[in-house]
Amino acid sequence: MLRLLFLVPLACWLLAAENSKVWLRVGAVLAAIATARFVISMGWVLTEGKQSLMLLSTTADFAVLVWVVLANRRTEGRPVRVKLGQVLTSVFCMISVLFALLIVLIMGGERARVPSSDELLPLPGGLVALADRDSGCGGNSSTICLRAFEIESADGSSDVRVAEHVAQHLNETRGWKLRYSESSRGWTMCREEGWPLERHTLCVSVSSREGKVLVYFESSAHN
Repeated sequence: MLRLLFLVPLACWLLAAENSKVWLRVGAVLAAIATARFVISMGWVLTEGKQSLMLLSTTADFAVLVWVVLANRRTEGRPVRVKLGQVLTSVFCMISVLFALLIVLIMGGERARVPSSDELLPLPGGLVALADRDSGCGGNSSTICLRAFEIESADGSSDVRVAEHVAQHLNETRGWKLRYSESSRGWTMCREEGWPLERHTLCVSVSSREGKVLVYFESSAHN
């Protein structure tokens, strides 16, 4: 039901428009923005950048409506419908700006999420994933989300060799630069990732414990 609000800019324009040619062109643009926003909100495309794209679409609505209102400032002889449409358009623009600023303030530009299985899978030949667990999110001042894998060899290699193979796989196919750490007895690294409003710190660790090779992906954000 809330997604019906995506049509508010178009409704405002239908009231405020006078010239049929301009009405059609601007209406088509606003309809395209509303459609894109609906698709994004449903998570059908670019799910990792949903917040940033929703803010971008709101900004696009704002820019289009402000331009139209400023380009048609004449008020003499205008029907009540058009004047009402301009007032509603102005109110919508102000609310959109305040809402966008509120979202940016609350999110602080960060949002943690449970890392995708695609961060590691598919595995190269010779490795088998025994477990792939979504451990959810938690935390207080910071949000921490975790995904855990348990890996073994398909050809009987030792857990140490399997851990080395996994680290090599991540370095070569996922752009990591994992280095072995004596203190953690495994391979670790962290890096910043994400869209402008979904920035987060993603850390990965690969270690062998009690005959098992454990791989952890941890996403964290300070909100």
